Amino acid sequence: MTGLISNAIDHPDSADKRIELVRLGRRISEAVHQGWDSEVMQTCLSELQQLTGEDFDAIKAKIKANILRAVEIAGQFGADDASKYISYEKMTPSATVEEDPQPNKKLIQYQILQDITAHMSGKFEVNVLFEMVLEGIHRGVAMDRTLFMLLSPDKKSLNEIISLGWMKQDINKKIHIYNHDPSGNLLFDALNEPDGIWYNLKQHTRLYTTQIEMTLGKHEAFVFPVHVEGKAMGLIYCDRGINHQALNKEDFYAAKNFVNQAKIGLLIYRMQKTMSQGA
Repeated sequence: MTGLISNAIDHPDSADKRIELVRLGRRISEAVHQGWDSEVMQTCLSELQQLTGEDFDAIKAKIKANILRAVEIAGQFGADDASKYISYEKMTPSATVEEDPQPNKKLIQYQILQDITAHMSGKFEVNVLFEMVLEGIHRGVAMDRTLFMLLSPDKKSLNEIISLGWMKQDINKKIHIYNHDPSGNLLFDALNEPDGIWYNLKQHTRLYTTQIEMTLGKHEAFVFPVHVEGKAMGLIYCDRGINHQALNKEDFYAAKNFVNQAKIGLLIYRMQKTMSQGA
């Protein structure tokens, strides 16, 4: 950390007015836990009034507005857990600005796509790329459960590599789907698709086998195969099997866009590897 905040940490007893404001800001954030009418909060606000010369009520209103804004920004970046530490107080409806309670999916998509592009701008880790792609689908497309699986060398099983949103009793237990259903199943069928498919019970009943039902459940889902040199290496699965919200065409293409980033990344990675071996 540099600048003003760093100086406040390194020189806590400084008389610099700006550093006093930083220290006071920390005390106010702690005082919020005890309530706006608590004695410690009143003391903080009185000191802030002396430093700024602003009206007492105006100061309190500004602080509350900044807290709400900080929680909103944390939510946009998916830091919902962090937002709990910004404010422990439950804001009353009169203190909040009415807005869409749903996160801005397009903003989240844009932010994560930018991060993916930056990650691929030089040498990069493929595992990190897929983590970012799954995060984009999970948060940016608002999917409940997202899963990246690799096909085993003998092509008899698909094995979990990365998963988000799965409510497992044992977090160390990996998801496996086997290619032993006589008429195929949802995931192994998807490996033969060129660009992914939107599965649902009505149109694809036979693919929701007992194995699929027991492992994934019977939910409409998007499944995108991941190919390398025309051969399937794995897939990305996602659904809304927890909240059971309907999927739509816009969701499908948004998820597909993230999968395409993974495909582009794999192509770049193989090109980089070939060039390094030839050097």
